Amino acid sequence: MTSQDLLFYGALAKCPLCGGTLICDNEKRFVCGGEISEWCSCVFSTKDPPRKEEPVKIPDSVMNSAISDVSIPI
Repeated sequence: MTSQDLLFYGALAKCPLCGGTLICDNEKRFVCGGEISEWCSCVFSTKDPPRKEEPVKIPDSVMNSAISDVSIPI
């Protein structure tokens, strides 16, 4: 997941099948890196991953740096 994805859409929630961590693969899909059981990897994948409801917390060290003053034209 890129930092732009994180800031625009929010942090990823856990996998709805196994509670594992979702990661972005090279095909713009999000896949689970967790395991359903001791013998079986999770097979969950999606192009529209679940997101956490709470806003992203940006550290004060970033907010108080020169980069926070940079504006990007839209």
